[in-house]
Amino acid sequence: CTGCGLCLLACPFGVMAWAADGDVVHHCDLCAERRARGREPVCALTCPAGALSYEEYGDFTRRVQHRAAAELLSAQLAAVRR
Repeated sequence: CTGCGLCLLACPFGVMAWAADGDVVHHCDLCAERRARGREPVCALTCPAGALSYEEYGDFTRRVQHRAAAELLSAQLAAVRR
């Protein structure tokens, strides 16, 4: 964080705010109360483009590895068919 405040403009949920001294921004806590109840952060739940997700690191890496392997296999099959 460089303290530029652009995150204040970018966050559609209004969870970012300047600290009382005005020097830094209080950042998002990823909806800690929601996560404590086993629910997703609101941003990940409502992202219209599906660009945001919230998941455990191991689940994320497995999902990305599976997707990469599927894309590689698809590319290899396409090359063989030519």
